[in-house]
Amino acid sequence: MSLEALAEYPVHVVCPGCRGRAEVAPWLGDQAPDRYSDRWPRRLSCRACGHVRDSPGAGPVTYSCQGGGGPSDPYFHQPLWLRERCCGQTLWAFNEAHLDVLEGYVGARLRERGDVGGLTMLARLPGWLKSAKNRGEILRVIDRLRATLPAPLVAEISNPQRSRRHRRRARQFLQPAGHAGRRGLLLRAAPPTG
Repeated sequence: MSLEALAEYPVHVVCPGCRGRAEVAPWLGDQAPDRYSDRWPRRLSCRACGHVRDSPGAGPVTYSCQGGGGPSDPYFHQPLWLRERCCGQTLWAFNEAHLDVLEGYVGARLRERGDVGGLTMLARLPGWLKSAKNRGEILRVIDRLRATLPAPLVAEISNPQRSRRHRRRARQFLQPAGHAGRRGLLLRAAPPTG
């Protein structure tokens, strides 16, 4: 999973109107989705104050979240909602799926490299985030950040498997076949069929 893939889900930001939690989400309307999700039009919307802003999504987006004002979303450059000081640094995430990926990686006792080597988002994480000595504090901060998110919406209540599915997808990304999982279980690839 990459930052680009995580940004396909709504990104939680600080509302420029009321300083509450707002979302930046794909806003396709009646358009067919472009093959590259970072070019999709986006809408920043706040349920608390009604602030709405649109972005046409014309060109590629830069996913450098460490600008002068701290971590921000790549579309409207608003500060991220999910950010907090941790181990003398700033821990940040776009959304709950991003928190799931970070939690799975940090909580893993055994981290194996995938086939791609240093080209993955997780391989590029800063050293303080990868350090085992910071594991407890990082997981506590992730839990505090998760607690700032709203309770499931009506659409999510009708599908209670949604959050489990996101976590399962994050775990699958983190645990290739043969990898010892968080609870020490050995995961094996399914036998070939046919």
